[in-house]
Amino acid sequence: MAPLDSLDAKQPINSLPMKIIFGVFIATFVTAVVVSWIPLQSIYLQLHRDLEATFPLILNRVAARTDEWISDGQREVEQASTSDRIALVPRNDSEKTTRDAALLRRLRVSEQLEGFVILDSAGKPQLEIGALPLLSEETYAELFAQHESRPFYLRQTKEFALVAAAPLRTASGEILGYLFGFYNTAELGDLLSSDALKSTGEIYLATEQAKILTPVRTHPLDGRWSISNEIVTTYTNNTQIRSYSNYAGHYVLGSSRRLQNLDAVLVVEQEYETTFQTVFSISRWVITADLLMVLVFSLLGYRVTKTIMQPIYALSDAAQRITHGNLDVYLSEPKAQDELFLLTRAFNEMVKKLRESREEIEEINARLQDQNVELHYANNLLERISITDGLTQLYNHRFFQDHLAQETRRVDRSGDPLSMLVLDIDNFKKLNDNLGHSAGDQVLMEISALLRRTVRESDLVARYGGEEFVITTSGTNLEGARQLAEKIRSSVERHEFKAGSPPQIVHVTISIGVAEYKGERKNFFERADRALYRAKERGKNCVVTDVETYS
Repeated sequence: MAPLDSLDAKQPINSLPMKIIFGVFIATFVTAVVVSWIPLQSIYLQLHRDLEATFPLILNRVAARTDEWISDGQREVEQASTSDRIALVPRNDSEKTTRDAALLRRLRVSEQLEGFVILDSAGKPQLEIGALPLLSEETYAELFAQHESRPFYLRQTKEFALVAAAPLRTASGEILGYLFGFYNTAELGDLLSSDALKSTGEIYLATEQAKILTPVRTHPLDGRWSISNEIVTTYTNNTQIRSYSNYAGHYVLGSSRRLQNLDAVLVVEQEYETTFQTVFSISRWVITADLLMVLVFSLLGYRVTKTIMQPIYALSDAAQRITHGNLDVYLSEPKAQDELFLLTRAFNEMVKKLRESREEIEEINARLQDQNVELHYANNLLERISITDGLTQLYNHRFFQDHLAQETRRVDRSGDPLSMLVLDIDNFKKLNDNLGHSAGDQVLMEISALLRRTVRESDLVARYGGEEFVITTSGTNLEGARQLAEKIRSSVERHEFKAGSPPQIVHVTISIGVAEYKGERKNFFERADRALYRAKERGKNCVVTDVETYS
């Protein structure tokens, strides 16, 4: 037994005092966390709801003006392409000078467009006007390949270039070439902005192929236009606000929507830490206060535990001896009439009851073992009754259906043959009418015994219903099943049945239908049953296969 001053020593980690202290610690900590979590979660949810309301408004507003800006540029290109129709291929230098001058007057740079390129119908460059990016042969080929598209962005240039195209036609409608207008992408910086975003928020265009089109404001890309493939789905999925790490490795909240007039996605993002800065600041103060509260209550719990644990050690030591089978334990009752006095008295009474109950338990266990043996026997009998016919002791209709399903699945895998025999006693009703139903039952039982003696152990014999029996023969083809059926038929025909009261000799015949499994379990029995009816039609006391029913 532990000494009374044992609590002054260092307590093992698994001792009851330490468990109580840990319990107080955990309870205090959980309470503090829950109480603190509720207002913090409310603030977090309110900020998140504000973003859920703000981001769609920002996206819709920015997308609307961006789509309108792109659409205006497309209209200007289309209007410019339908004004003066001048042959793209001049006959001499004088005509070329006249053509270029006229085009310069017509294709003056607008608010949306800062440059133009004309390609002839074969894709050869004819004229370049205004501020244009550095164009290569690959760029001209890309322009020509997309001349029938809506506004598009070039992939063959280092800088982001947005282009609108329109055909140049003669008065008769013949296509002479194509006019390409280059948007003034510097204006996108004003379009892709919103006062509703904080300083760390940004809006930019991206593609579904993980490319950023426009430079971003807070983190310039320095010509690196690729973003992580892991967040492509986030950029293109327009269902809700998502949190993820963006191209710069910052954890952000973002949403997106597709533009109508450009094959691109408009992305709006706000840094997570900036959005929830208020929550993080409050959380730090709450955590500090929670830790102080936990420490104070843990200290109080330790002092309370120290005052009550010394008498409990005696109970603990006695309880351990009882767990090892030693019931010769008795505790001296404390003099003070307090809760520990009542606990000690109850403990002594419990030990006394345990000693008295040990012999009773041993006797009960012996009786339970006998009952378990009887129950096991009853369960086996019940299972046998549930799958056998009470009169013939053959398997019943339900067990036959389950067995047939298992057999067909097996032969589907193995490819082994499987056949079925359906038997019916001829003129059985007449036998019952003449000799009575008890005589019919005697015939059924004798036929059942004869069937069990005739078939193999691997074959299954079941009473299908009334005077009808069914046999499944695994590993037997149609010819083998027919021979077995003939053997059964002749055995029944030769057998002298004793039936009636007083017993008398009667002769019984049977008709048998035979079928082989062809891969369709549903009509397997039906084919054998049809063969049985054909045997009845042929005068009974015969065997007919399902092949013969179609002959």
